[in-house]
Amino acid sequence: LSHYDDDDDDDEERQIDLSSQQHRQQQQSDLLQYTTHHSDLDAALLTERTTEITHVHRSLAQISDIQRDLATLVDSQQDDFDVVEDHAEQAATYAERGRRELETAHGMWREMSEQRRRWAVRVAGAIVLLWIVAHHLHHARKESGGDGGGGDGGEGDGGGGGR
Repeated sequence: LSHYDDDDDDDEERQIDLSSQQHRQQQQSDLLQYTTHHSDLDAALLTERTTEITHVHRSLAQISDIQRDLATLVDSQQDDFDVVEDHAEQAATYAERGRRELETAHGMWREMSEQRRRWAVRVAGAIVLLWIVAHHLHHARKESGGDGGGGDGGEGDGGGGGR
């Protein structure tokens, strides 16, 4: 009996060893599947991360382009603003100069209108005086018998010259 007991024990041990070995193989298989599954997941995550990083790099490049374009626009607009500011300053200078010239012209107009009146009176007086002298000479010739046909520079000289 003891021999059978030993054999049973051996069989039991073999079965335990076999069961343990099968269990280890199953664990290794499960671990391999788990590792393979996780490796696939890790590979998928790595691919997704790489794709996202590439997307982020592209987005950053686009943002950089936009910032560069905005900087260029701001610089060109600053140049335009500088030109407008210069023109506004020139316009203010011209307006002030024009105001001073208008004041000067107004003062000159006042003075000139006073002078014009004096000149107008003088010119009118000279015209009246010339008319009187011419009229007097004309009558004097008629009375002296000369019709003006004499030829000494009278009224008939020069003809109807249309100058």
